[in-house]
Amino acid sequence: MVNFRAHEVNTGSAAGSRADFEQMIAQLVDVFHPGARQVSANPGDGGIDVFHGRLDDRIVVWQSKYFIPQIAQAHHGQIRKSFASAQKNARAHGYRIDEWILCVPSSMDHPTTLWWDGWRRVQQAETSTKIDIWDETGLRSLLAKPPAAAVLAAYYPPPGGPRPPSPGAELGITVPPADAGAGALTPPRSVDRRPHAGETIRIAGCQCLLYGDPQEWRGGDAWVLRTGAAMVMSTATRPAMFRQVLIRLGSFQVKDTRFLQLWCDDEQTRASPVRRRALEISRRYGISRAELDDSVAAVANLLEVLVPTFDELLDFAAVSGTPAQLRSLEALR
Repeated sequence: MVNFRAHEVNTGSAAGSRADFEQMIAQLVDVFHPGARQVSANPGDGGIDVFHGRLDDRIVVWQSKYFIPQIAQAHHGQIRKSFASAQKNARAHGYRIDEWILCVPSSMDHPTTLWWDGWRRVQQAETSTKIDIWDETGLRSLLAKPPAAAVLAAYYPPPGGPRPPSPGAELGITVPPADAGAGALTPPRSVDRRPHAGETIRIAGCQCLLYGDPQEWRGGDAWVLRTGAAMVMSTATRPAMFRQVLIRLGSFQVKDTRFLQLWCDDEQTRASPVRRRALEISRRYGISRAELDDSVAAVANLLEVLVPTFDELLDFAAVSGTPAQLRSLEALR
């Protein structure tokens, strides 16, 4: 099943997640409505993220909102503001919005569903604009259709098996099988292979065509820093300079309450940082058992592994943790 938190993993920031999700929406819309265009915010986007049609006539608008893990009352104002901005700019510039579609990677809670149905009915009557929503269910249905296979593969590669193209393999965040010996082959798109001009690689969740050979600096076997110029291959292509740090799985460090999350295809390998993160969370001042359980479950779900039991965390702390971490966990029994 598509996990829309992949945008957080791909970009590592809230702003990057929103932009990455919007890029996905633009490409998905273009699959089913060829000729769809994005609007760059300069300084604003006129209440339009993606549209199909002509801005001197009639258009359909797709508005992207990266609301996760659910759409709740706190989001009502943003939805109202986006719709009102789109209508205001349509009136000011003389075009008509036939349909306005809200695109979100989650579902509405019950109070928001009641609010949405009432607000939608009133706004449709006042503006004659049809209002619809592509929520997580609708988006997954669209992504499952054969025409959207390329978008699905680019943004939501499966946890196991080959990834065409693979963010993990391309960025060097993969490991060979546990039984790989000295003669095991290095993945062709790993940190060990330097990309060259004319190749397409994935950077910050975007497919990028390299203009020239990137410059490289290496930190032994642990990391690679690459800089260069590329063309971002999206609905609206644009040139960009990039600075990319690739870190080999296993060279992550947990410090205080922060951790560096690296992806690989092996579930057992992904489970280790979840347990390490749990030990750090247990040291938070005043944390309760319920809060620990919720936080650990959130991290496990993000890395797509089973949530460790409390006894498993205790065993892990006894073997791999510090005495202080073990005492903190035991105090939460």
